[in-house]
Amino acid sequence: MHAVGWVGLIGGGVAYLFIYGFAGAPISRGRTDWLDSRRFLAFAHYLVWAVFALAFVSYALKSVCYVSFAFAVVLALVLRIMAAIQPRKVAALSTAAG
Repeated sequence: MHAVGWVGLIGGGVAYLFIYGFAGAPISRGRTDWLDSRRFLAFAHYLVWAVFALAFVSYALKSVCYVSFAFAVVLALVLRIMAAIQPRKVAALSTAAG
């Protein structure tokens, strides 16, 4: 298996472990704080989104028909991450100023 295949296999495996973490979070409420935390769930969602977006983009590079869709997927991911980071910066600036 070539290097890209191993990276995809490991990345996909990790993504599926986080998907199982999504399923386990409601089951383990009150027993494990880290699995039910908002920080873990947000990180897991972004990680799964990024892994599958990268897999889609790597496929799109082989077929020109999918390039615009791949661009849209990556752009949506970047915009979502920027939107999540922006309120933290605004809150930090407002507390520092006041």
